[in-house]
Amino acid sequence: MTSTFELNVNELNADFLKAIKQLFKNRTIRLTIDSDIDETEYLLQSEGNKNHLMQAIKNARSGKVVEIDIDQIMAQTEYQS
Repeated sequence: MTSTFELNVNELNADFLKAIKQLFKNRTIRLTIDSDIDETEYLLQSEGNKNHLMQAIKNARSGKVVEIDIDQIMAQTEYQS
């Protein structure tokens, strides 16, 4: 049996533990704690990715941008298929 509970750490209390005990009476259970990670935090974990993103931000702020015509890309992709 697998059950997933998603809650804020502040919601952990004796009642929650009591409910878990009731649900899994006398069974061995495995608790895995997984904390959500912010997308930006995740992208900045890799030094190479961080550098690339920081450079892209600098380029955008200074007006160094490349305009892309999505219709043209789609047409090229369809042609190659």
